[in-house]
Amino acid sequence: TKKGGKKSKSPTPPSDRFVTTKEKFLVDSEETTELDSVLCLVNTALLGHTGTFCGKQAESSVTKKGQLTGKSKKRIIAALDKSEKSDYDVDLFEALCDFNVLYALDGMLKKSDMDSLCGLVTKWAEDKDEAPNAVEA
Repeated sequence: TKKGGKKSKSPTPPSDRFVTTKEKFLVDSEETTELDSVLCLVNTALLGHTGTFCGKQAESSVTKKGQLTGKSKKRIIAALDKSEKSDYDVDLFEALCDFNVLYALDGMLKKSDMDSLCGLVTKWAEDKDEAPNAVEA
C-alpha cells in the first residue's frame, strides 16, 4: 500500500489472449497479425459464401483432410491440358478460383509458387470482374 492507505496498482501482466501470426490477415478491412484467441473458443460454423473465390462446383473440391478430391485433380489436369493445347485458360482459372482449392494447394506448393499462383488468380478474377464479357470467347 502507498502512504495514506491507498493500494497501488500493480502493472498489468502481459496478456496471452492475443496470438501473433506469421501471415497478415484482414479484420474489419484492416491488416493485422494479432488474432484474438477468444475467437477460437467460439464454435462458429463456416458459412458458404459468394464472391470471386467461392468456386463454381456444386460439390466440395477438397476432402475432410484438406486435400484435393479426385474430381478436383481431374478438373485441374483437364483444364491444364486444354490450356496447353489452345491457350484457353478460362476453365483453369475457374477451377483455381476456389478458396478451398487454393488452401489445399498451399499445403503442396512452395511459398514462392503459391504467392505467384495467388497473384495470377487474383489478377484474373479482378480482370474478369471488371470486364465480364471480355473474358468469354
